[in-house]
Amino acid sequence: SGMLPLALILRAKGYAVDAVAALLEQTALKNYMVEIGGEIRAYGMNTEGEYWRIGIEKPVTDERAVERVIHLRDTGMATSGNYRNFYDMSGVRFAHIIDPATGKPVVQQLASVTVLDKACMMADAWATALFVLGPDKGMQLVQTLHMPVLFIVRTNTGFTEHMTDEFKTYLADEK
Repeated sequence: SGMLPLALILRAKGYAVDAVAALLEQTALKNYMVEIGGEIRAYGMNTEGEYWRIGIEKPVTDERAVERVIHLRDTGMATSGNYRNFYDMSGVRFAHIIDPATGKPVVQQLASVTVLDKACMMADAWATALFVLGPDKGMQLVQTLHMPVLFIVRTNTGFTEHMTDEFKTYLADEK
């Protein structure tokens, strides 16, 4: 479908993270973590000599809690979701993300998508595109592309996770 290329636009926060990372790399800095508005890129090790431990937020509106912790190794991370910027109308949650096929806000049970990519700008664009596609079509696509991705889907009893095997290699927590 023509929807995916329209959704894969250059994302400003991801681009800004990559730009700051490029400046840091020009100074021969070997270890850094850059975060702008939730988009992240990490390289090297933290001050304890370990890979950077990054929390992926639980997609709930009433608190700030961690869903998963990953070791971010020389890559970028971006999350798109409808748990911070949304509005409810008659019990239906409307995301701030617009489906380019309809021109309307995305309405679905997907709560968030986290994507890892060497370039944070690409992770940011993919996270938005995959949020539009939804968990079923999105998972089919990322499995064929062997991308590290975590989908968190809202259910009547809470949340379920769907992650690619590539994403599992980054997990730092046991759940």
